[in-house]
Amino acid sequence: MAIYFAKDFLFLVVLISFVAAFRRKKVAIFKPPSLIPLLIFIWFGGMQIFNPASTSIWYGLMGFKIFFYYVPLIILGYALLNSEAELRRSFTVYLILALVIISLGIAHLPRFTPYRRNCLPADISIRQRRPLLGFHHGGLEPGSGIQRLPAAAL
Repeated sequence: MAIYFAKDFLFLVVLISFVAAFRRKKVAIFKPPSLIPLLIFIWFGGMQIFNPASTSIWYGLMGFKIFFYYVPLIILGYALLNSEAELRRSFTVYLILALVIISLGIAHLPRFTPYRRNCLPADISIRQRRPLLGFHHGGLEPGSGIQRLPAAAL
């Protein structure tokens, strides 16, 4: 639970440092073309903080934070990438990270396939004695033959 507040605190530090750099005129600011609709949306969100149908003002404040706390990332993203070379470099870094994550996912795949019963954890092997669950017309139907593994196994 503390990780959620840690990332919010880290973003707040980045935002404060960006504002300090903007005041020293080291960073140019970007005005998004959709600024007017965004401001109208923020205004409606601010009105919902004081919604009389809500049970507490804290729900409105938490919803406002969830919706609008990261809106300044639009401006920070454009300030971070101010040339095409930096954009291509960041795409390369993200592509390498994605390939590493995909390869780890593929490496885990053969361990938990339903056709290799010896590699399955014990709790999944017990569940296999029950009828298999599968998708049939949008819902899970017993006996359709498609194995559904729990997410914790992956």
